[in-house]
Amino acid sequence: MCIEQYAGGAATGDAEAARLLAQCGGLSDSALLWIQLGVLGLFWTLVAFLYWILPGRRIRRRGYGPLDNGSFPGLPEELARLMRSVGVDQRVNPLVDLLDGRVNALCFGRVGKRYVMLSRGLITLRHSDPEAFRAIVLHELAHLRNRDVDIAYLTLIASWMFSRLVAIPVTIAYPLALFDPSAGPASFYLGTAAGTLLFALAVPLIRNAVLRSREFHADARAAAWETRGTGLAAVLSTQRAIDAQAADPPVELLRPHPLAARRLDALSDPARLFSFVPWEGFALGLVCAVAQGPVTAFTSGLLGLPASHPLAALPAALPLAVGAAYALWRAELAEFLFGRAVSNAHRAAVATGLGFVTGTVLRPTSLGMPQTGPSALAGAWVTWLVLLFLGSYVFIRWLAYTARAWAPVGAGGRLQGLPVVGVICCALVPLSFGLGLSYVIRPTDLALAFPASSDAGGQGTGAYVMRVLAVAQDKVPPAYGVLATVALAMVPLSGRMTTRTRMPR
Repeated sequence: MCIEQYAGGAATGDAEAARLLAQCGGLSDSALLWIQLGVLGLFWTLVAFLYWILPGRRIRRRGYGPLDNGSFPGLPEELARLMRSVGVDQRVNPLVDLLDGRVNALCFGRVGKRYVMLSRGLITLRHSDPEAFRAIVLHELAHLRNRDVDIAYLTLIASWMFSRLVAIPVTIAYPLALFDPSAGPASFYLGTAAGTLLFALAVPLIRNAVLRSREFHADARAAAWETRGTGLAAVLSTQRAIDAQAADPPVELLRPHPLAARRLDALSDPARLFSFVPWEGFALGLVCAVAQGPVTAFTSGLLGLPASHPLAALPAALPLAVGAAYALWRAELAEFLFGRAVSNAHRAAVATGLGFVTGTVLRPTSLGMPQTGPSALAGAWVTWLVLLFLGSYVFIRWLAYTARAWAPVGAGGRLQGLPVVGVICCALVPLSFGLGLSYVIRPTDLALAFPASSDAGGQGTGAYVMRVLAVAQDKVPPAYGVLATVALAMVPLSGRMTTRTRMPR
């Protein structure tokens, strides 16, 4: 078989044999990525199609009717006045659900055709408690002003399709390939199924977190629009009492809407809206690690560069650099404005490092591809994961310190987005170099790059560390490393100096 033919040469350090071994039993990384990109394009095409047709289908299935003046005198005009007063200038079609006696409202639709649905119970509330009615309607209009309607529905559709078109088929079908003797290594199929199952469990939690976040921000905007600022708080206080009387306390992680108690806490302390919570860091690290292997292979093949080149690692670095820099910038800017910390950079850095390590371990190229070269000791693999974690941790802490240094400049200047764009560009440089290095320091890959040694000392943890240092020195010579370190240190220091010159004494 292909694996037996080239495994011996790869074990002795033959680079060509290692390359051929990596291609055994299937397509090259570049061809595989083109297939994956095609599947991804088809997936998002279906998402866009459902996004376009679902609003009309919802109206027909739920039996929504037009909210006209004949059936509800004065209500359309009142709704139009509210929209004008809060600056909603886009066309919104009002609807009513006469079959729903609950107090309920919903803002939905697609680009160019938005709807606001009011239930029969909410319309009844208009006469008995007009302040509560106004607060609920303002909350729905806040979703329009926040431009999160499309985000919500695309998140819901993508989550639904991922579970049914990707997660379930892969989790069930890939282990069945083990019954085919020519299918290749079992670890590839089991590893891919395990990783997909992990994402299948994580995607609903991420979806719910996104939907909860939009509710917090809509509450904040609606409360700012209220004249006396008590209507929404009163509605949430009533709902909090209902939640407290529930026989089974709701688990917030499993809910697309936050608990009323949490929403009241966010209203009393708006700084919570800007925090960088650990799960966000974990998700960013996980996405970056999972994307690193196939994206780097595709970019290196397209540009004709080695996989360890920073330009080859740049596309995989974008999600982590942009996401973390933006989140930390918001958190540090809020700390400057509110005068107290709203996030814990240490916890965010730890979570990001754990996410990167988890994504690296569960990546099919780590779990599933045949292991080439001499087997490394467990200590070398643990050291490899520790290095990945420490690199992610240091990167996030540097970003947090840089964002803190430049946040006062962004808060006081007209071009508030310019500093954060500069921070993102600066962050991409060390992250691209780091990802390029992490791509080639896996213990089995390093074993192929160095001559095989028969003594035990040549295969231990210490030998692995020395090889990592040798590879790092080859990729980034010490003089360039010192120069890069000084340059990176100057980024936050220049922010401190600029702040001192601009802030009044």
